Amino acid sequence: LLSSTTLFLIPTLYAFMDPQLFYHGIVSIFTTLISWNHWRDYQNKSFARSLDLFFSKLSFVIYFITGSAFFLSKPSFLFLAVPSTYFMLQSYKYSINMYKIDDPKWVYAHMMFHAFVAYTQFLVLFCGKNYVFGTVSATSIIKKEVGLLVSFLIVKNYYYTNYHTISSLSLI
Repeated sequence: LLSSTTLFLIPTLYAFMDPQLFYHGIVSIFTTLISWNHWRDYQNKSFARSLDLFFSKLSFVIYFITGSAFFLSKPSFLFLAVPSTYFMLQSYKYSINMYKIDDPKWVYAHMMFHAFVAYTQFLVLFCGKNYVFGTVSATSIIKKEVGLLVSFLIVKNYYYTNYHTISSLSLI
C-alpha cells in the first residue's frame, strides 16, 4: 500500500504549482507522509494508524467542501467527480469488508481506494485552478447546488447504510 499511497503525490505536486492551491498541497503532503508512515509498518492499533485515520478524514472534508465550491468553475466535471467519489467510498467499504473476513485481497481493494482518492483530489484541484469567485452565473450556481445535493446524498446514504454514525468510521 506504500506504492498506492505514492499516487497522492500527483495531486500534491499539482497543488503546489498554483499559489491559490498551496494549502491543498500542504494538506496533501501531510496526508501522504502520515499514510506512508502508517503503511511502512502496519499495526492495527498504533498511534501512526490513529493519526492516519484522523488526517485522512480531515483531508476528505477539506477536499469535499472546497471541491464543492471549485466545481462552480467547471460544473460539467461533477459528472466525473460524483461517480469518482461514489467509487472511492465503495472501494473503501469493499476493502474493509474483505479485511474483516481475512481475505488477503483486501489490499488490492484498498489500492483502488487510494487510486480513486488521488483521481478525485486531482479533479478538485483542476477545477480549483479555474475557480474565480464572483464570476459565476446564476445557472452555474444552480448546477452547483444540485451537484452539492447529489454529492451530499450519496455520502450521507453511504455512511448511514454502512456505519450509522460518522464517529464510528475507521480507515484501514
